[in-house]
Amino acid sequence: MMALALKNLWNRKTRSLLTILGIAVAIQLYVVMSGIMDSFDDDLQKQVAGMAGRLVVQQKSDAGTRFPPLDSVIEATVAEAVLTLEGVDTARSSPVLLQVVVPPPAINLPPVVMAAGVVPGREFAFTGNTALQAQLKGEHDAILGAAAAGYYGAKAGDTISVQDESFVVVAVLPETNMVTDGVLLLPLPTAQRLFLRHSLVSAVMLTATSADGAKPLAAAIESAHPKLLAATADDVARSANELLAIQRKFFAAVNSTALAVAAVVVMIVMVMAIFERKKEIGTLKAIGASTGRILCLIMTESLTLSVVGGLVALPASTVINGLILGEYHIDLSKWLQTLAVAVLLGVIASLWPAWAAQRVHPLESLTYE
Repeated sequence: MMALALKNLWNRKTRSLLTILGIAVAIQLYVVMSGIMDSFDDDLQKQVAGMAGRLVVQQKSDAGTRFPPLDSVIEATVAEAVLTLEGVDTARSSPVLLQVVVPPPAINLPPVVMAAGVVPGREFAFTGNTALQAQLKGEHDAILGAAAAGYYGAKAGDTISVQDESFVVVAVLPETNMVTDGVLLLPLPTAQRLFLRHSLVSAVMLTATSADGAKPLAAAIESAHPKLLAATADDVARSANELLAIQRKFFAAVNSTALAVAAVVVMIVMVMAIFERKKEIGTLKAIGASTGRILCLIMTESLTLSVVGGLVALPASTVINGLILGEYHIDLSKWLQTLAVAVLLGVIASLWPAWAAQRVHPLESLTYE
């Protein structure tokens, strides 16, 4: 039956090719959407891992925890008071002024470039465990995240322009996560002057003296300053997951629609093929072909179309994911998962056509035109 199924597909080359392309587009969309969502989840895990033992103190609002807290405003004197509390590692903590320089490409994503003013010498407060090749010393020194460096086309030693002022790039951070990758680190006084926010900061990035001291420190901060919210790594992760939940639903809806369209395409093609081949199917049954063999024939054709479509989609999705995320790599587990989806798609799409085929009556089919 396998040979007969392949022969039937070959005899209808144009239809088979168009069906395979339709399936490939749908499965490619499924893979790309899944890859983007996986990238967001991985990035979230990196952000949370880099915040172990650290706190983000921001203005309390009905929105709860926000990271990065771009809409938070705290007086510099209040920020300094927070830094004097017991349990704060002052050498690794700093007030931070955040300002969007280049807006995000889509909703719920961090800015392409975000300026972060920090106290010179305390860059760790924002960058976490990321290794620094140099620190901010001069008024016009700057440190770029990997993505920000790509946006400016700059490397260490180059000069960039921000708000019509020139800054010397003293270091470029390695790739870490979406927030840090897009950062433009500046000395805090320079950022306050540059963005007209004198005596104000957006947040206080704190490191506790011990990893298990983060939660007690957060409680102490909120007790001493009722208008402030101290977010731990768990709080940031919870808030980010709530934001990503909307995107997950959207991507799930797109994926479900893409797979449903692919299944319908295969189903329509197979149903048309059955009506065109009623005489052939009736003849097979007349010469003794069992119901199981007829079912096997239709399911083989459907599976072949789906699997070939999946194989075509895999390299295409790798290229598209690379263009979107900037990473070109082959994930074998994802490829195997995609082929499994293609097989399942082929089976589901073949059920109705196969049922219709096995109901063909030999005598009626011989008179069918």
